Amino acid sequence: MKSPQQYTISTKRTLLMCILAVLLLSLGAVIPPFLTKATPHTTTSVPLVMPTPVAGAATAQVAITLGPTSRTDNLQLSTNLQSAPDILPLTSPRAQVAWQLLQQWQPPLVRVHLGFRADDAGLLPETTQGNWDFTQLDAIFTQLRAHHISYFFDVRTAPPWMYDNTGHLPESNFSLFADYMARLVGWYNKGGFTDENGHFHASGHYGWIHTWEIWNEPKSSGDIPVPLANRQAPVWMPADQYALLYDTTVTAMHQVDATLAIGGLALNSYPDDSYIYTFIADEHAPLAFLSFHFYAGTEPTEPDAQVLSEINGPRFLDRLQHIHQWLTQFDPQQSIPIWVDEVGINENSRLPIDPRGTAPIGYAFIAGTFITAIQQDVRLLCQFPMESDAQLGLMDNHTLQIYRTYWLYLQLAREFPPGSLLLPVQVPASTGLVALAALSPDQHALRVLVANMQVAKATDIGGAGVAHNITLDLAGTLAGHSIATQKSATLWSFDARTPATTMPPAVQVPLAAAAVQGHVFTRTYLAGYGAVILDIPLP
Repeated sequence: MKSPQQYTISTKRTLLMCILAVLLLSLGAVIPPFLTKATPHTTTSVPLVMPTPVAGAATAQVAITLGPTSRTDNLQLSTNLQSAPDILPLTSPRAQVAWQLLQQWQPPLVRVHLGFRADDAGLLPETTQGNWDFTQLDAIFTQLRAHHISYFFDVRTAPPWMYDNTGHLPESNFSLFADYMARLVGWYNKGGFTDENGHFHASGHYGWIHTWEIWNEPKSSGDIPVPLANRQAPVWMPADQYALLYDTTVTAMHQVDATLAIGGLALNSYPDDSYIYTFIADEHAPLAFLSFHFYAGTEPTEPDAQVLSEINGPRFLDRLQHIHQWLTQFDPQQSIPIWVDEVGINENSRLPIDPRGTAPIGYAFIAGTFITAIQQDVRLLCQFPMESDAQLGLMDNHTLQIYRTYWLYLQLAREFPPGSLLLPVQVPASTGLVALAALSPDQHALRVLVANMQVAKATDIGGAGVAHNITLDLAGTLAGHSIATQKSATLWSFDARTPATTMPPAVQVPLAAAAVQGHVFTRTYLAGYGAVILDIPLP
């Protein structure tokens, strides 16, 4: 038991620590771990005066107009699970951390991405012909359902026994794969199926999987579960063949359950859009969504400038614009959503780990990609994979460390949910900043995201970026809303100063009236690569 003197000393220490924390924050300093006790389940709110511009940092003004909305944001953020150990058994430390993150985030339409190689070996039924064992697969979907996590199912390839001696799936076997997928539909949605030998297998499952994706990266041979002479050989399955495989498979699956939402093509991120063009032109079965993957780089030695430029370059923005054009050309009567169901900074897992994926530059990459995706009307953006390493994961699948990028995904999902109303934004092009502004679905808050992607030197690889003093200028009114300067905004900063293992503290920043009538402004600061999220209450 403490004496009265000990209580007095303890209280004074606590008060001094709090004062020191506020001073450090106002100076843009890193908060020592012993001064913050934020956990994955709490957000510390820290008061702060209007930040003073930091000497030596670049300056930029972001102009946001509270005027007519451009459109509604329909983007959902999610992730990928790619093996049973990601979430099973429930008693394993790895699964316990994973479920904690999933429960906290509640991502919609998690991509359950399973095949017949590596960790998936023996996981899917009929890995060997006639062996219909659903034990592990059932356990995965049972737990997702029990935890109220929505999902869709991607079967990466065909079972090994369907391939020929060159490692290819011959067109004559497309119907075998289609029948296989139809039987999976029967198992999960119709209570069971009849196999090739006329035997009925009862599951008791009804309506378990509504949304399916056919194959994974058909242009690549990376997932093919049989020996290949050269896995680097280009174009494993030509686009016209994949279109035929898609049509054959979707037709068979819809004969079992006509309500299914089925899509593809889950194409690699390589900038080869002719493959997508041919698929869209040649496929004729219903297409519930068109999917592809976006990785900014393939080598850990590629400069930061090259990696970040791909967000608005051939691998992402250019491809999105092409897809919109071709869908309008070939399916003008339909509104087919675009899904980007794998996103990461470097796709080549066979190289040394590229740590930029979970470094502060990872904040800039994620925020910049998120902004471009919303601007191009992408409907689903899935980080890949949830459990991996410092190159791609949100948590380490060995050490169980939670990476800093998880917290940014979590806060983006909370602050910019589908149904947000997008607002006009102007950012000087020379600053290296990109921004997004939106009204919350209930129109009770204005949310702003600013990403700092400015590179200090063209040769930087894993550099620090360029520090920025940022002034946000808000002008005009919308539907009777105006910014009340007597209120404070809530700010989350994601940069090199941010604690890597917790959500950054929510800082209260004041709003001030500018000299120009009808304008309100606030200031913030980014210490290089990173992003800030601002939540401004509206009357």
